[in-house]
Amino acid sequence: MSSKTIKLPNTKTQTFSVKIGEKECKCVIQEPTFENISVAMTELMGMTGKLNLIGAGKVIFESCCVEYDQEIEDNVKILVKLCLQLAAEYVSPADEEIKKN
Repeated sequence: MSSKTIKLPNTKTQTFSVKIGEKECKCVIQEPTFENISVAMTELMGMTGKLNLIGAGKVIFESCCVEYDQEIEDNVKILVKLCLQLAAEYVSPADEEIKKN
């Protein structure tokens, strides 16, 4: 397994898995910080004002991934599916909270 970032001490992690056909890839994400979520939220809306869930999830992947199967980066379909999962888990709830207030 590869890593994108160094695991910070005393942070929770969550394992995500993506399955395409028979292939299942795993990724371990450490809990995003306020700064990670903030950057992902910026990417979510982008310059055009249109939702960019894949881009927001990619920010979380790049900044919070402590361990992942290399095939995630080698296979675009797997990476896209993972980024959508990460956006749904971490970025969309923050976006909904902002809309409420």
